[in-house]
Amino acid sequence: MKETGLLFTPENYDKTERGVKTMTRRVIRPQPILVNDRTWTWPCDGIKSKASWAKNLTGNTISLIPTEHCPFGTVGDRLYVKEGLERHGLGMRYRRDKQHMNPLTHGGRYTWAWQRDYLSPLHMPKWAARLWLELVEVRVERLGSITEEDARDEGVGSISDFTELWKSINETWEPSLWVWVLGYKKLPHDQGAR
Repeated sequence: MKETGLLFTPENYDKTERGVKTMTRRVIRPQPILVNDRTWTWPCDGIKSKASWAKNLTGNTISLIPTEHCPFGTVGDRLYVKEGLERHGLGMRYRRDKQHMNPLTHGGRYTWAWQRDYLSPLHMPKWAARLWLELVEVRVERLGSITEEDARDEGVGSISDFTELWKSINETWEPSLWVWVLGYKKLPHDQGAR
């Protein structure tokens, strides 16, 4: 089972914690390159792999990139949400809500081990994660192919709300971008890292 760290804005962390958000989209990097009108090439792990694309009945492009190439994992794998940490006395706490770490639930690691007084979410160790997710769906689609139902699963009320949220995080809205669509369920606190 693969376990991969994932970054969320504080707002999206809260929505996921409450169960309002059960899906996220992440830009595929690097983007597939069009070879002809039905074939794309996609460099994956330094190897050129080819994927075919087809149109469904409504004219939307659907992808056939194998989901096993998803860097976040496949169905059944786990994600842990990274958070910022800060020194507090001899111990540490989460920057988002100032909650102290419980050494019994974090492998006994409680003392601050870094030179700075805070640690970016990018560098949070897996053992410090308190929000764990299990992937229940992995697919590839264009960013602009989001449906109203998907927008609700993303924790917003409509596609236009999702567009604004995306722009607030990514600075631009490019509907033609290929994205990984990750559907997940929140795991109980006692089913985190194994």
